[in-house]
Amino acid sequence: MAINLKSTKQEIFNAYKELLDNNSRLEKENQQLQRSINSAKSNAGAAKATSSAKTAAKSSAQSAENYKVDDVINVFDQIRSGFGRAMSDLSDKLTLESTKLSDVRSEINDIESHVKSLHGLESIDENTLHNIIEEYQEKAQSFDDELSERRKVLSEQLEELSLSWKEEQSQHREASTESNKQKQQDRSRNEEEYSYQLELERNKEKDAYQQLQKQREEELVELRQEFEAKWDEREESVSEQEEEYEKVFDEASELDEKLESEVKKANAQITAAIKKEAEIKANLLAKENEGKNMIQEMKIESLEKIITEQNNEVAALKDQLAETLKESKEIAVKAIEGAANANSLGAIHEIALEQAKHPNKGK
Repeated sequence: MAINLKSTKQEIFNAYKELLDNNSRLEKENQQLQRSINSAKSNAGAAKATSSAKTAAKSSAQSAENYKVDDVINVFDQIRSGFGRAMSDLSDKLTLESTKLSDVRSEINDIESHVKSLHGLESIDENTLHNIIEEYQEKAQSFDDELSERRKVLSEQLEELSLSWKEEQSQHREASTESNKQKQQDRSRNEEEYSYQLELERNKEKDAYQQLQKQREEELVELRQEFEAKWDEREESVSEQEEEYEKVFDEASELDEKLESEVKKANAQITAAIKKEAEIKANLLAKENEGKNMIQEMKIESLEKIITEQNNEVAALKDQLAETLKESKEIAVKAIEGAANANSLGAIHEIALEQAKHPNKGK
């Protein structure tokens, strides 16, 4: 039986008693085995003596009975083999029982240590178990006596409390009857007063709610009217801005067309003047001597260079026209936002025309 720190005293006692019984049984078996070994040794000695005597007798009669020698040898071999097996079996049993005895003694020591630790004992003798049981019985009897005394006291207290409770219940019922009548009257009076006050409060709340509802409806109407007025103003402003934008866009488109026309006109004039000058110079050069051909060719190259420069000027005018168109569009957008007026549009128009007429001033 396994013993641990949670084992009860009765379990420890039963295990201890069982180990003592096992110890006694093993000691008895050990003694019996020892006696068996001693008896076997004695029998072996007697067998050896008998065999010696028989050997002598057989030796003396061997000359007459040679045909029985093998039988005698076989008998001795059987005796020796049986004795060896018996000794081996006895030795194994003795070893096994000795191991069991050692285990039992170890378990007894563990139980004794546990009992010492549990009961605070310094040593254990043959009266220790009896003393522990006696002490346990005394404590159990003392506990039973104390429990009985407590039960008796509690029973008396419960009886007193029961009588007191019954008396209080009787007094309470008497007082409760009178109190209930008064409470009923007060409750009825309070209910009437409460109903009246509740009706007044509800009427006040209803009037206040209606007044608040009317005020909110008026505020809502005012807000709606204000919103509609602002919305109309917003739509009118947007419409005016759209008209202004269309007007500025149309003027910008007309300005683009005028600028393009002026540029084309200027290009045509410059080209005609260049061609006319070239023709005049060509006629003059044609009348020169053949020896002056080199000079004439150089002049022609100069004229070609001038034409190239004029072409570059035309390209610059186109770039300036694009820049002017870009600036005109930006000014038109600003005019849509309210930053321009009719005078500014006229000034823009004059500036654009002036730049178209005098393109070299912008370089």
